[in-house]
Amino acid sequence: MTKDTVIAARMRRQALDQPLQSKRELNEIQQRVLDVVQEIGPADTDQMKEELDGDPLLKKQIMPALHRMQEAFLVFEEQTETTWEHGWSDFESEWPEIDLERRLWEEAASEVLSRFFDAMVFATLDQVRDWSGWSAAKVRKLLASMEANGKIQAATVEGVGEGGIAELPDVDLNVARKTLMNHRSDFLATAYAFEHKERYGDLEVLQYLLIDG
Repeated sequence: MTKDTVIAARMRRQALDQPLQSKRELNEIQQRVLDVVQEIGPADTDQMKEELDGDPLLKKQIMPALHRMQEAFLVFEEQTETTWEHGWSDFESEWPEIDLERRLWEEAASEVLSRFFDAMVFATLDQVRDWSGWSAAKVRKLLASMEANGKIQAATVEGVGEGGIAELPDVDLNVARKTLMNHRSDFLATAYAFEHKERYGDLEVLQYLLIDG
């Protein structure tokens, strides 16, 4: 697992609700599912149902429990092209050298956000929030910390609003004119999610054109 993956994992993991921040805080169903994964994993959901004594109520809660623990980087799904049934395994058992608790969320989020500003150059609080999915309070705290550390500067762009601007390196800004097609999940598109919704409403947009941007 690369350094960048670990940083991204720590950042995304902290974005969850507090009850899933550690194994000690799992609820009873999540803990039972995790125990099965650790014991026989990789295991698909049918195997888990058998191990859990065929409890019909519990069967319906296996997938929600797995997805929540996946977001918390406690388990991961092994996706292959050879079968529809995907096995689930214990994250810590697969990568014992990775300690996601060692790095503070603020540190990881600040590093990723710095790269975002390097690409965007300028971004408003709303754009950071749309791109990241973090609360406005978290975004404000991160931006204030980055400004205090000299990573960005407060700025106002006419017609756009207040935000932060990255320190620009000495590069040639005379870029050739061109048109790019960006998927709706591209960071340039997600950063403008609210503006796109206001402009396009309920239209199903799959791609966005970036012209001379």
